[in-house]
Amino acid sequence: KDLVKLFQHADQILRFKARFADPKPEDTDRVFVVSFFLQDDCLSIHEPPQRNLGIVTGRFLEKAVHMNQITGQLFKPEDLLPGNMVKVYNHEFEMLDMDEYTRKLLTDPNAQFKAFDLQ
Repeated sequence: KDLVKLFQHADQILRFKARFADPKPEDTDRVFVVSFFLQDDCLSIHEPPQRNLGIVTGRFLEKAVHMNQITGQLFKPEDLLPGNMVKVYNHEFEMLDMDEYTRKLLTDPNAQFKAFDLQ
């Protein structure tokens, strides 16, 4: 484990809004929240409750280090930017938006999560 990264980014979570890229007719209204944990590069996906959807919502993908099947590499924050496509366990998602905290962190030129310089 990278202890510098672990302490520097403790409790920093980037949250993005996503939907299925090619949904079935019954899945068109489903919206997902993709959470990326900067301290350990873990990813989790959950579906917030929606009224009258008829689908059991909740955890879609457990928090763990996952691979983006499109790039063949582990997820990075840049993979989750709005407009990008990601694929996890044969489910392809279109990234739609990000929360205010994530937007502020990604647009900050002094953000320290992109490069880890130990010198």
